[in-house]
Amino acid sequence: MNRDILIVDDEIAVLYGLQRAMHNICPIDIAQGAEAALKKVNAGKRYAVIITDLMMPGMNGLELLNELELIDPHSIKIMLTSSDSQQITIDAINQGKIYKFLRKPCDNQLLQEVINAALLQFHKYSQIEDKMALQEGEVKELTSRLHFQYFHDALTGLSNRTTFIEQLSDILTSTDKLEYSLCYIDIDFFHLINDAVGNTGGDELLRQISHLLSSSIPRGNLVARFNGDIFCLLLKKDKHHSLEDLVNKIHIIVNQHVFKWHDKTIDVSASFGVIPIETQYQDAHISLHYAENACQIAKQDGRQQVHFGSSQDKQLSEKLNEIHWVNKLNDSINTGFLCLYQQSIQPVVADETQCLHYEVLLRLIDDNNNVILPSEFLTAAEHYQMSPKVDKWVVQNYAKWLAGHPEHMASLSMASINLSGHSINDKSMIDFIDQVFTDFAIPKHKICLEITETAAIGGFAGAIEFMNGLKSKGFKFALDDFGTGLSSYAYLKSLPVDILKIDGVFIRNIHLDQIDRAMAQSICDVGHTMGLKIVAEFVENQQIMTILKSMGIDFAQGFYIAKPQPLSMF
Repeated sequence: MNRDILIVDDEIAVLYGLQRAMHNICPIDIAQGAEAALKKVNAGKRYAVIITDLMMPGMNGLELLNELELIDPHSIKIMLTSSDSQQITIDAINQGKIYKFLRKPCDNQLLQEVINAALLQFHKYSQIEDKMALQEGEVKELTSRLHFQYFHDALTGLSNRTTFIEQLSDILTSTDKLEYSLCYIDIDFFHLINDAVGNTGGDELLRQISHLLSSSIPRGNLVARFNGDIFCLLLKKDKHHSLEDLVNKIHIIVNQHVFKWHDKTIDVSASFGVIPIETQYQDAHISLHYAENACQIAKQDGRQQVHFGSSQDKQLSEKLNEIHWVNKLNDSINTGFLCLYQQSIQPVVADETQCLHYEVLLRLIDDNNNVILPSEFLTAAEHYQMSPKVDKWVVQNYAKWLAGHPEHMASLSMASINLSGHSINDKSMIDFIDQVFTDFAIPKHKICLEITETAAIGGFAGAIEFMNGLKSKGFKFALDDFGTGLSSYAYLKSLPVDILKIDGVFIRNIHLDQIDRAMAQSICDVGHTMGLKIVAEFVENQQIMTILKSMGIDFAQGFYIAKPQPLSMF
């Protein structure tokens, strides 16, 4: 622990006297004048306490302490002076960061007490600084560890998905993007291997696969573990290896690997999907989706295969088409090229009320003002989980339109709005829908939310929770495309719906097919028993309409009733 003291004065006799008087406290160094003191400190010597006279020829004590503060700010400074100037005292304290200011001549006992107190202060500061240095080191170590964990997979030490996507994104904007290819790797039946050897064994297999991959690719290429048993390679063209040869080599190495775990021996295989990065690939996530799809083809071909894809593949071409519609849909939402239509739903038995009842439909307007049907783009929206965004657009814009047409709203009996399966599983959608119609002061009992039977059964518990949440707000529900599910009636008892819409597959040929008629009649009877209203879709002629009337169907919808029209035509 540093206890060294430096005493600075221009009078050598004063220095010797102080050195003799203070030698029993701690080691004392003396310096005759400011320049001599600076020489000692600049040579690397550090002192716990520095005592200096104020008035010295050349550089005075105040100037000296200012210089020393820059070199060694941690030492405790004490000033000695015989001057009576108050201003000098103030300047010395303010500028020199003086611990104590003592008058000369100073009593030795007082000086010893001040020095002891200064040493204690120095040691206190030193302990604080040591703790801060230790904490700073711990923070740096933790920061370094967190930085590594952010960019690397904790299990294998490989780059993780974040790193891979960042590097892929950089490459997609570079001039040499066409030099690269993506390889998407899926370990075949990994879940069964994991069941056989347990999670610990499964983790060990993933570490071994990681080592095989990282040691098999040339330097300068990237291998990453995405999640679970999924790995990705970013491969650059190599004059020494063709892409096909390199990938096939890696594939053979992985598929020849034998995994041994305790008393179990397991032959490992993997499916590879490979795509070259092409000009139209501009988004990392989309590019990876192409590679994933190529891997799915390899799995469909019997697993343990490599599929080299391109934009010419039929399945990949379908994905490209979906991406086109996803981008177009995004642009249309932002630029207003989506349009609301409606199709009338009328009572099968005409009444005199003439209340408005229709289904709200969505259309997309392309660059040539052509009207695009939802069948062209909604599948892509579902695959890329954009459907909640689309549904919110429809809800928001229909409520806004309805609020702007109060006479129409007054005569409206019911408007049906379709919701996707993804929206049903979106926890925020309940509050969103309720808030929108509340903000626009729309009577909620006039809004019927349609979900398909497939979507409802696919997430049954969630669908019930979703429907009950909105029904408690006053909304109604219709179950669309009913009758095609494997267990339609078994689920129907538990779903809080108000309306059943019979799938058009049973209606369009009902005048020609007795089985279709029997199925539709069955649905109608069960629905009425449950107190539900029944809607028949795809009503295309008078013959169908007559049959529906005889069956007791409540409402009809289809081209015979009315073709879809822009909502703005009202």
